[in-house]
Amino acid sequence: MLTRQRPDRRDVPRPPMLRRVLAAVLFVAVCWGALLATMPAPQGNPVLRSTSPGNSENVKSPDEVLLRFDRPVPAGLATVRIISPPGDQVVFTRPYNPAGHDDTVAVAMPPVRYGGTYTVAWALPSDRLEQVAGAFTFDVEMPSTPVGVPEIAAEHDPWVTGAHVAARVAALGAMSLLIGAAVFVAALQPGAARSRSVRRVLIWSGIGTALATMGTLVTFGPYAAWVPLGDSFDPALFWAAVESPTGHGMLGRLALLVPVLAGVVRLLEASPAETRRARLTRGVAALGGGAALAATWPLARTRPIGTPTPLEAAVDTATLTAAAVGITSVLLLGRVVPSSHREPESVVPRRLIPVLAGCSAVLVGTGGYRVWQAVRDGEPAWLAIGLVALAVLLVVVSVVLRVRLRRQRALAVESVERGSAEIRTLRTMAGVGIGVAAVLVGATSALVLAQAPDTAHARNDSPTPASIRQQPGPFRLAYDTGKPGGQGSIDLALIPAEENGRIRLDTHITVLDEAGRPTDAVRVAGLLAREKGASAPLALRSGGGPGHAVGAASLPEPGKWAVVLNVRTPDGGAQTVAQPLDVH
Repeated sequence: MLTRQRPDRRDVPRPPMLRRVLAAVLFVAVCWGALLATMPAPQGNPVLRSTSPGNSENVKSPDEVLLRFDRPVPAGLATVRIISPPGDQVVFTRPYNPAGHDDTVAVAMPPVRYGGTYTVAWALPSDRLEQVAGAFTFDVEMPSTPVGVPEIAAEHDPWVTGAHVAARVAALGAMSLLIGAAVFVAALQPGAARSRSVRRVLIWSGIGTALATMGTLVTFGPYAAWVPLGDSFDPALFWAAVESPTGHGMLGRLALLVPVLAGVVRLLEASPAETRRARLTRGVAALGGGAALAATWPLARTRPIGTPTPLEAAVDTATLTAAAVGITSVLLLGRVVPSSHREPESVVPRRLIPVLAGCSAVLVGTGGYRVWQAVRDGEPAWLAIGLVALAVLLVVVSVVLRVRLRRQRALAVESVERGSAEIRTLRTMAGVGIGVAAVLVGATSALVLAQAPDTAHARNDSPTPASIRQQPGPFRLAYDTGKPGGQGSIDLALIPAEENGRIRLDTHITVLDEAGRPTDAVRVAGLLAREKGASAPLALRSGGGPGHAVGAASLPEPGKWAVVLNVRTPDGGAQTVAQPLDVH
């Protein structure tokens, strides 16, 4: 009986070099394509532009309270509290987005309602995960004296914060280990793929990255919504987190892990690369895919518009990639396994020396950029100092490796003694690597704990302006042109800001028909006028939603101004309404 024997791994025919290069290019392109296709776009800060009932409006008993914002908002991350005229809090459930209105947050009114003044307080996370909040009132049947403003938690629960920070740090550590181990096996020691311990490092770091990313997603909702631990298990928080930019970023990282882990499996199952060109090709592929995964560090999060800049994103990606490759390569030196063609054990340290030098150069460059950035912004440069210190440690490791290798060649001792000396050297280097890794993880944990976890690259962004963090209720202006269908109201939201020494008023106008529904049928033009005749133009443009217009006016000086709006209805009716302002 004839049987076919499975050929030895070294006898399996290898693909031509061109095919390997094309496969590496395709792998890197797929990874970066997945990254660019799934990373969230910056959203900016939400601005309350309209409410129903309107601010200070007298209405009959409403069934729900609506808050319309200038952009889509995940209602599950919002908090809305209402105090009734007797002084009782009457809303305890999480808000929701009405069907087809992702820019609107709604809460249902209680079945039993009282006549008088209701006070509504709301809060949402900003693009820096600070709290954006505001309050307004409305009257049911008759006004009464408000008894106070509902309280909304303004501090994070320490248990929720600890869980979220731990998940982020675990994701960063597992991701770094995965990137570094893949580059080590692909470019420095292909034979290490046969080591059970190295295979475990690759497999479990990939699994750990996925699990920690899921943990970050699960804990983000309770953290961003500022809820206590007891309320953090509400499923609405999870689905709101999924709909948020950070949720999109975490799902994008999970999607990116699919081609990355497929590449890792292929690397472990393929024959070890036995030529310098093959190792270089695989190393470039592993480095390109790892860099795409590292780029999720600064991009997969809720972030302000315009951040990070392309340069900042490149610096953050290069920092994480260089640190991951340098530290993990030193850690894996103690797990070196001879390759299929029995190359000397000293070959791997020789290959590692220029890699460590390159990682050190990258860390010095990114650290120098951070120093310049910190000096420019007048901020502490702890992260920059840590990067430079890590670069110095990697340089020390590479120098020690080079000195040991030269000494061994000079002594020309027996091969057994040389092997024992090399093993001791590798163990020493691994110990140094463990110390370096501990320093990096400790520094990263301290930076994340000291700053808001949304700041992925540990950079101090400017705080959210006070005019955004504390928003007054929109002004409700009624109009009546005197013709049928010429009645309605306008919600006017004003956000002051300072620009080049002048006061800028960011304006949001929402036009409502007689039934209180946003409408595009009514045209509005406006300007800012002063008592003594001075005026400032207010150019309005579409805000993207029904009846929504946005604009900005630059005021030369503070004082008493008025927003003057000229309203024109489809039947030719017109009326001018005004809202006085005292601009400080």
